[in-house]
Amino acid sequence: MSDLNFEKDWESRFGDIPPLGDLLRSRRPDQWTRFHALPESKRSAETRTERRIILDRAAEIAEFLFGSEKDVWLATCSLTYAGDRRAKRKRLVGTETPLPFVFSRDESCFFEDQVQVEVYADRTIWRSGHQDALLTKIADDRENALWFDPSSGRVFSPYDSGFDILVENSNVVARAEEKYSAWMSNLDSKL
Repeated sequence: MSDLNFEKDWESRFGDIPPLGDLLRSRRPDQWTRFHALPESKRSAETRTERRIILDRAAEIAEFLFGSEKDVWLATCSLTYAGDRRAKRKRLVGTETPLPFVFSRDESCFFEDQVQVEVYADRTIWRSGHQDALLTKIADDRENALWFDPSSGRVFSPYDSGFDILVENSNVVARAEEKYSAWMSNLDSKL
């Protein structure tokens, strides 16, 4: 993995866009697509079977993006108000050690009264099943995180009812959409 500097790796691919799925989608629409976590665009899992579907789909999409046993960055963001004290580390469920603080940016132009985006990141190995506890928290809208491969620029950004991905170009978007077309929205917006 490059020189083990998340901020440098991230900025080389995405400039001043913070690692937040919504902002990546709006600023890089030609590199973005979305897949739903459950059949028929259902928003939330209600059964053990539906939770398993979410985790299986997450694993399959991440495998498409990264392959298996890939060294990637795991990042999360916190929105804070001006003057709030910043934490030096942030613990995510399912991770062995807390993620260290990496950088902060004033993003009040995107978030009204929340003005700082605090970014925490550390290296991890993407392994199918290894991040299930964190993916479950994300699916339940109780956490946010994304995985980023600096060598390809690919991003896996799950959210409470699906998975946003960013890839290197529109050809890869088309391949992903063809492969997982049954998991996509029927809307032209892909939302």
